[in-house]
Amino acid sequence: MFTESLSNSSITINQDGINSVASKLLNPQMYEIYIDDQKAGVLNGYQYRKTCPVAPGTHSLYVRACARDSVTPTRVYGYSLTLALKLAAGEHKTFSCGVVKGPSARKYLIVTGLLLTLLFAIGVGPVGQLPQRTRYLLVMIAAASTIASSWLGYSSAPGKNIYLRET
Repeated sequence: MFTESLSNSSITINQDGINSVASKLLNPQMYEIYIDDQKAGVLNGYQYRKTCPVAPGTHSLYVRACARDSVTPTRVYGYSLTLALKLAAGEHKTFSCGVVKGPSARKYLIVTGLLLTLLFAIGVGPVGQLPQRTRYLLVMIAAASTIASSWLGYSSAPGKNIYLRET
């Protein structure tokens, strides 16, 4: 359990990937910190380091990545693995969390799909000669493929998309 003044033991979690003002503003996710299945704090891109005082002993620790400033049920991106740790009196441990990088092909598939969607929608060049219904069908197929490409390499299993490790 948590304690404010009985112990010097603490756990610090750092959010990786926040190294500029732009990344703080554009970072779409936040990390909720759970110690012993109780919410202990939030890393939201503006605050990227959190120290939580805890009592000495055994604790469980995990983070949950969520869409920042969202209240929808689908806002959870994923969970890290739950780590078990034992702290002695006065001991301090530091962890880092972040997003596991997906397949490098995902970026290229998304950009290509976006460009094809725009090409079909605008009707540039010979694509403009296609009947309008055919072009709109191609737009829908290209857009659906682009959305599907964004999920390439995603898994809902804890630890597959979100990491938490001791530093």
